Amino acid sequence: MPPPVPKADPPPKQKATGTTKEPQGPGFNPPNEASRAALAEAREAVAAGDLTKAIARAKRSYSDGPNLAAYLLLTETYCRQKDLGGARTYWNLLPGNLKRKAEQECMHYEVDLSL
Repeated sequence: MPPPVPKADPPPKQKATGTTKEPQGPGFNPPNEASRAALAEAREAVAAGDLTKAIARAKRSYSDGPNLAAYLLLTETYCRQKDLGGARTYWNLLPGNLKRKAEQECMHYEVDLSL
């Protein structure tokens, strides 16, 4: 009689996610420490009224990987400058809930993103 064949280990169980694909696209937060620091500097620049610096630092924040926080800040900063084209560039990258938030903020500066 041949020796018994050991049973193979069953494949590891995978957690059910309810979808077959993971969602694609950027996360809300910056992808690394340098990006987080750049976004913090951008927020400080907005608070200080230096919108040119705020835009440059926010763009630096997403240079390592897209993040919705930078896109939202850029949208709102361009609205402060009353630059509809610049604002819409980043507004179009936002999901619906953040688009609405940006629209409300931009209305304070009389910029209507829904046009």
